[in-house]
Amino acid sequence: MTRETNIFEHAMIDIIVTSYFNYQNLQLLVPKIISEQQFNALIIVEASNDQNEFKKIVGLIDNLGLTNIVKFVQGTRTLSAGEARNLGVAHSSSKFVAFLDADDEWEKDRLKNLEPIIEKYDVVVGSYIAVNSDGLIKKRLANKSQLVIQDHLCGQTFCASSIIVEREIVKTIKFWRHRREDFEWMLRILNAGHEVYYDTTASVTWHYKSRSNHIIRKLPRMVDQFRVYRTYYSVRKSIYYWTRYFFRALIKWL
Repeated sequence: MTRETNIFEHAMIDIIVTSYFNYQNLQLLVPKIISEQQFNALIIVEASNDQNEFKKIVGLIDNLGLTNIVKFVQGTRTLSAGEARNLGVAHSSSKFVAFLDADDEWEKDRLKNLEPIIEKYDVVVGSYIAVNSDGLIKKRLANKSQLVIQDHLCGQTFCASSIIVEREIVKTIKFWRHRREDFEWMLRILNAGHEVYYDTTASVTWHYKSRSNHIIRKLPRMVDQFRVYRTYYSVRKSIYYWTRYFFRALIKWL
């Protein structure tokens, strides 16, 4: 796929921040993005349809004087994570989009540092640092610089906030509305033959609540994971991939 010689020369990337009642995080995140990243437009998508949240976020953008580069969109109903990302893409106009959840963070100049990679690959994802609400820090790393379908099926992890993709690709291959949307989306991306670069530098920090990572609370997610496999594979293959995924995930939890 032909790339521009310098994607930032004309600011050819939009950042899509998805939020769900995360106004407090946005107060810190938006100025941080403005000062630390190079981009064309920042698109904030509020996944709730709460009018108070709408007013607060619009007020934040106005108070920061950012109405020329920050767009705010909100659905008419509560959106899933995948639907919120799709809505952001629909309001994007740049050649590339980068996704960031409102409670996550990027390293300074992440987009600029990945510029040579974005030019060469269809999709960029990567390792990340997981930080829970108790302050426990774990690095989710991989030593391969290209994500292939077998590694993905067996649980090579990436953070949704690490995704950078050409807009036309994600307009065609949209996120689905169910849980495990990032895993399922990547499965279709790889099955379509797109080249995916895996950034091993862990330039994304993922924040999560400590209790949400308890193994019991992970069970519904594991069920959803199996449903994704069954959408595309036989029972036998689904059990095989799910078992490998489960034990890989178990090692991370312990």
